[in-house]
Amino acid sequence: MVMAVVIKRTTRRVCLLVALCVSPSVFAVESKMAAFSDAQQQTISEFKSLAYTTMARRYTQYSKLFNLCQQLPEDAACGERYDSAESEYLAVKSVHGVFSMLLEEGMTRLPLPEMAYREVSDALIDLGVMPKQNVDSAIDANALLAVVQRWQRKHQLPASEYITMLDYVMIRTDAFASDIQVQ
Repeated sequence: MVMAVVIKRTTRRVCLLVALCVSPSVFAVESKMAAFSDAQQQTISEFKSLAYTTMARRYTQYSKLFNLCQQLPEDAACGERYDSAESEYLAVKSVHGVFSMLLEEGMTRLPLPEMAYREVSDALIDLGVMPKQNVDSAIDANALLAVVQRWQRKHQLPASEYITMLDYVMIRTDAFASDIQVQ
């Protein structure tokens, strides 16, 4: 199975293309979330709902600007503000889509590729969980895992031995939702 996801970083306009070749041996064949307790399943479901709600809010913001710019293309909001709203909506929509796929296909333990560590780091920085670091510096995988595990404990999720795609989408959802609350 091949999975490809494009996620745009809204504040820094960084695109991340995550392309994985996944073999069935990467994850155990089990019920969709059997590895999680009922409380943990509830937390994951709440994050999925949050991803949908955040996507809907971003779509509303984007669609209002889209309609305005169709009628008044010269309006001041039809430049950078419109582009930003579109980018933010598409980013949240991508995260929601990946979230749904991971849960529906039972791929909750799928490892996150190292090339996506910067995105996780940026989201954790946005959430105030991780101190800001030099953008050019290499990311220490063990230090990042420790911060992800701290985030997992905060949300009553089991600390994992490695960063998973599910961790990635939940952390990104948390960051996107907190960004909307700030606005």
